[in-house]
Amino acid sequence: MDPKEFSKLTQEFSRELETFVRRTAPVIVGRLAENHFRDNFRQGGFVDRELRPWPRTRRQQSGAGTAESQYGPLLSSREHLMLSVEHTTYDYGALVYNRVPYAPIHNWGGKIPVTDRMRGYMWYRYLKASGKLGRSKNSASEGGSRKRRKPSQATTAEAEKWRRLALSIRNKKTIRIPQRQFLGASARLEETIRKELENELEAQLIKLNIR
Repeated sequence: MDPKEFSKLTQEFSRELETFVRRTAPVIVGRLAENHFRDNFRQGGFVDRELRPWPRTRRQQSGAGTAESQYGPLLSSREHLMLSVEHTTYDYGALVYNRVPYAPIHNWGGKIPVTDRMRGYMWYRYLKASGKLGRSKNSASEGGSRKRRKPSQATTAEAEKWRRLALSIRNKKTIRIPQRQFLGASARLEETIRKELENELEAQLIKLNIR
């Protein structure tokens, strides 16, 4: 390879490297980070070098056997919080974020104020789970001839859970939300990103016949 060809190849590689760092790398980093942080929800904890499990929720500890109790911490049938982990890219960088208003309190933990609306919601869930919601004296007497359906064990446990929650915050001004981190610096993620970028860069070098 003469100096002229070498200079041309060097310039071409410089352009390819610039494009890689400015456009390709952010796409790779953003995709890997989003997938990693979403997978934290499936793992039930934050993966740094190793998995740091999240504290179990009250619904898990209750063993009520309801549909809700089958989901892990921060998970539900909609998976709203997990699916709200997203990323965007820009020149030379990527940003992973979650716009759900209650995401920060779960990610970092802390205290939140107890409101009348919160208390009312818990009593509403208790009444709904116990079957007392909307039941009047007239409807009770009119239904005397009908056989009352006996609440299932799961329904009873669900109602009791909400009753206890409502009573537990009756005289409280704040409640503590335990930290269940799902976003943040992760050694495992950094290693995954490094390997992926190295492989992609090596493929670029092979493409240019530099290796």
